[in-house]
Amino acid sequence: MDCFLEENMLISHCEDLIKKIKDIVSAKIITGPDGKIAEIHVISKAGRSPKQIARDVESTLIAFLGSEIDHKKISIAQINDEKNVMQPRLKISKIATSKTRNNLEVKVLLADPEGKIL
Repeated sequence: MDCFLEENMLISHCEDLIKKIKDIVSAKIITGPDGKIAEIHVISKAGRSPKQIARDVESTLIAFLGSEIDHKKISIAQINDEKNVMQPRLKISKIATSKTRNNLEVKVLLADPEGKIL
C-alpha cells in the first residue's frame, strides 16, 4: 500500500511539474501495470508547436526522474479559445460524518490544486 501511495505522489508531482511548463494548461500521466509511464496527455495553448511542447515535457521528466521518456508516449492537444481552457478544480480532502440521536452531519473538506484546505 505504501508503494502505491508513493507512486501516486510521484506521478502527481510529475504532472504538477509539467503544468508549470509555458503554455501547458493540463497534464495527465497514465502508468502501466509495471508502474512505469505508459502515456502522457497534455492540453496546451496554441502558442507553441506541439513538437516543442513535447520536447519540454520530455526534458522536464528526464531532469526530474533521471531516465529517458519516449517522446512517442506524449500526446499534445491544443486549445485555441482561452475561454474553454480548463480551470484547476477543487479536490475532496476529507469526508467526516457524525451521528446524533436525530441528526446526521456530514463535513466535506475541499482543497485547491496547491493542497490548501478551503
